[in-house]
Amino acid sequence: MEAFAAGAARYSHEFKIVDFDKDLVEPIRPFFEHLNDDISLAANTWSNAWDDFKREGISENTILCMHSAYVTAKHGARSVVDIAAVCENFKPDLIVTLLDDVYSTRSRTSGQKLSPTLEQLLMARRIEALFGDLAKGKMATKKMPVRHIFISVNHPIECLINLIVFEAEVTYLSFPISEPRKELKKGDKTFVDLINSAHCMSLNEMRQDQRRCFISPLAIDELPFVPPITASDHAESTDESPETWKFDESEKRWSLKELWGEATLLRSDEPRVHEFSLGEIISARGIIETDVGWRDRRLALQSDDLAVICPKPRNRDGITRGVRNEIQTAAPQAIPIHIWQEQTWDPDGVVVNEFAKPGSMGSSMVEDMAKLHETLEQLIKRGKT
Repeated sequence: MEAFAAGAARYSHEFKIVDFDKDLVEPIRPFFEHLNDDISLAANTWSNAWDDFKREGISENTILCMHSAYVTAKHGARSVVDIAAVCENFKPDLIVTLLDDVYSTRSRTSGQKLSPTLEQLLMARRIEALFGDLAKGKMATKKMPVRHIFISVNHPIECLINLIVFEAEVTYLSFPISEPRKELKKGDKTFVDLINSAHCMSLNEMRQDQRRCFISPLAIDELPFVPPITASDHAESTDESPETWKFDESEKRWSLKELWGEATLLRSDEPRVHEFSLGEIISARGIIETDVGWRDRRLALQSDDLAVICPKPRNRDGITRGVRNEIQTAAPQAIPIHIWQEQTWDPDGVVVNEFAKPGSMGSSMVEDMAKLHETLEQLIKRGKT
């Protein structure tokens, strides 16, 4: 959060940033002991820390950083947070759930006391999302509606600055992901470069207009981390099966440097090689695969609009299933859908015909919410020049 504070200061905004576990729990009980405590003792420690937080005073410029779920190898994922107290005393006006690639989180905790497994970390991530929703619901009952925004730490710092300081509207970048990767394996980087260019345009737009915040599904990139089915089958059926699985971010993860250019990201770790037991990854694979679709729909639903980039790849007959699902998720919620299609990749006008304004027979919800743009720049700027 230091980078956020420095960035916000450029706009003459100063915040009091409280790391609840470090600043308030740790002085009462060493944190790793707190993690390992009986749930009753851990809850009592948390409550005492919260009382200290209240005594120190809560101001409008306070940013409270808090884990709503703790996770250890011994206890798994659990929580001692009193959501009612947080909502009653702190009265949040924005809830942000920060996410990271699970392999990065696992590597950072590897070797530490009580190091959790991939599966336990994934469950904790789900719990933190749930607690954010519970807090949002609790505030709604108090007639104090708030936003709950999912954002990966692999986004530029401008995303969080614009969200918190300027209450920016959120635009979700929707585009095919598997197709660019398939083309890249064949030596064609055209689609990958186009997606990267759209992200760099988005970064420039956020810098020029602080009322905008762009969120990308590629800020969490976990499917390449999952071994293919054949690898797990091999591991379970032969005596010569590999015991570990290596994942080199620089080779298999979508390059964050190419995606965002020279932006300062919320997380500044360099790409690394991760190595875990193959069995641990196989145990977590189902959750990882399930969470991709759930998370992308969630990102679409939290947004003020969608910016859809080339929903029809040049080597496909129609719109990809993932992009279509996101469009169909957003439209019934009256979320505007801005679309740009590279015309040379769609000579038959599949996208134009599907999203063009209807004639006398009426329209669907998708057609009502969709707006086609002639250029990528117009898409990112919502048609403004």
